[in-house]
Amino acid sequence: MRTRGNAALDPAQVQQYLATFDQTELGAAVATAIGSGCRRGELLALRWCDLDLGASTLRVARSLERVTIRTAKRVRYELRFKEPKTKRSRRTVALPPFVADRLRRHRPEQAQRLMAAGFGRPDRDTLVFERDGEPWNPNTFGTAFARIASEANLPKVRLHDLRHPLHRCSWLAARTSRLFRAHSGIPPSPSPPTPMRTFRLRCSTAPRTYLTG
Repeated sequence: MRTRGNAALDPAQVQQYLATFDQTELGAAVATAIGSGCRRGELLALRWCDLDLGASTLRVARSLERVTIRTAKRVRYELRFKEPKTKRSRRTVALPPFVADRLRRHRPEQAQRLMAAGFGRPDRDTLVFERDGEPWNPNTFGTAFARIASEANLPKVRLHDLRHPLHRCSWLAARTSRLFRAHSGIPPSPSPPTPMRTFRLRCSTAPRTYLTG
């Protein structure tokens, strides 16, 4: 059964998405999108210094966007990091246990992959979700998401709509956490995470530009 493009997922459908994407390169990103309410650009701009997995929190400090540059000779595209437009957009988000667990698993997986490719060990300014050591093109990320979902015949939702199911309902987050832990073989958490602990790391937010063609 497929839902409309702007419909939110129910708990069973959330579990379908988590289970399907878990073994793909988008697994940790999709889990984070579902559990944090981050927009696509915010998600792809996250660095490890924006996360405090001990406190199970995530700080939204910037966003990644694809910009069209038109000249007399050609059209090219750049990826740019930008700071949030409003104070409300700059926020700290409490992560459900299943997201924190997935990110803890993602970090050593990413480190192993990047080091094997010759990029060296990731540090606090490394992007949490990258592609071959470089920022994801948001459009390419969206296309990869849609392709995997379609091939698995998942309920049809936009990538943007992944941010709606969990960040509104704490009981849904708890239920999904239990389902995801059972699927992944992760033991139950001994205690709930601290919802909003003071974020301790200070990170540079200097804008960076990447050429994409």
